[in-house]
Amino acid sequence: MILSQLIPWQQFEQEYAAIFDEKIGAPAKPFRMALSSLIIQQVLNITDSETIKQIQENPYLQYFIGLNSYQNKAPFHSSMLVYFRQRITPEIIEKINKQFVLVALEEEKEEKEEKEEKETRFAIKKQLKYVERNLGYIEDLISRGSQLNVLTKKERENLDIIKELYRQQKWMYEENKQSIENRIFV
Repeated sequence: MILSQLIPWQQFEQEYAAIFDEKIGAPAKPFRMALSSLIIQQVLNITDSETIKQIQENPYLQYFIGLNSYQNKAPFHSSMLVYFRQRITPEIIEKINKQFVLVALEEEKEEKEEKEEKETRFAIKKQLKYVERNLGYIEDLISRGSQLNVLTKKERENLDIIKELYRQQKWMYEENKQSIENRIFV
């Protein structure tokens, strides 16, 4: 099921269809059916006729080869696998493998970015708690009668900046935003 979603079937369908002459013979089987049948055969290490039997009996394999619903009859004769092997060239297989690698690299990159984002958010949350705790100590001291007038003008300005920075950073964290109006940059 997962493999069926990894292969860009339509992209390769056009290349595969170009091999055929529409005026000669019966319509070709879709690329998805051809390639996925060969993949099933390789994975299960079975003969052509055994491959058709497996596909005929298994709704998951029928889905993999591109059928929309389960059917009791074989989707094609086992002799078609010979033609599939001839038509799906090493060049097409190489392109598919490259596509797999690109998809895997993209997924790895996305997972790494997601992990880094989670780690960053965790670190920000932790730092916000430290600042909140420290500001709480200051508020507690003030509520017990300490005066801010013992601070120099510069220290009071810094305290106000820290409070505003905390407010802004907390809002951006909670809203999962990267910016805020009138943001303070230090």
